[in-house]
Amino acid sequence: APPSAHTTATSTRTATGTGNLRLGAKTLTLGEGAYDLSGFSTVNLTASEALIDEQAGTLTAGANLSVETPMLTGGRGANTTIDATGHAVTIDKTGAQSGQAIDALGARLAITADSIRPGSAITLPSGGVKLTAMKGDVLLANGSSVDVAGRAVGFGKTVIETGGGNVELTAAGNVVLEAGSALKLGGYQGGQLSVNVPKGSLTLAGDVNAAGKTAGGRFLLDVGNAASVGGLGALSTRLQAAGFSDTVSLRAHAGDWQLNAGDSLEARMVALAADA
Repeated sequence: APPSAHTTATSTRTATGTGNLRLGAKTLTLGEGAYDLSGFSTVNLTASEALIDEQAGTLTAGANLSVETPMLTGGRGANTTIDATGHAVTIDKTGAQSGQAIDALGARLAITADSIRPGSAITLPSGGVKLTAMKGDVLLANGSSVDVAGRAVGFGKTVIETGGGNVELTAAGNVVLEAGSALKLGGYQGGQLSVNVPKGSLTLAGDVNAAGKTAGGRFLLDVGNAASVGGLGALSTRLQAAGFSDTVSLRAHAGDWQLNAGDSLEARMVALAADA
């Protein structure tokens, strides 16, 4: 049915037991409403073509949540929250990507869990992705991608280019982009990457692109120790190569930001803070 035909659904029933819940299809849609999957030892969602978020919905998982799909994407106006607090969320690649719904703009996805490990493609053009690990790490595995880059959209004979979206990665532990992972935030204006690891570290071994045609990307970092990023000069080189030329804001809860002779930190706006 078209999105306008959906009605809000709310589930208040709580399952009991220690079994495994498995839901599978070519395409799984997380629609409007609030859904509670509890009373299981594990919850597995398998979509061999795509898992699609639609409208405003909340999925609460009372167990470790495993998602297997080649692509997680969203329909126009989607605003989906997945809450697996107290448990782990993994998103692994399986099947063949179908390409459905990736032309919709502005969809949003927020995942909260003890630890989060995306290993597949999250594709929300000009949208927003917020990943929050309450106890462990946010780890973007080799082969994964988070794509909120802008697109060229046709309106009749006119083509409009959209700006990059926002990605926010927060962890009680560390945020890690493994080699072979990708963050795509580029567009007509570059998007924004916010990383919050006040007690941990950031590893940027993956590919990051936040370049924009009219304005570069914005990078905001709150990190436990300045030394954990491998030196301000090396971080600056990495950020410049990724296209973060509009804003660079760095805060360290310990240690000093030190720029060595011959190094540079360049952006339209730069802010540095060191608590101690």
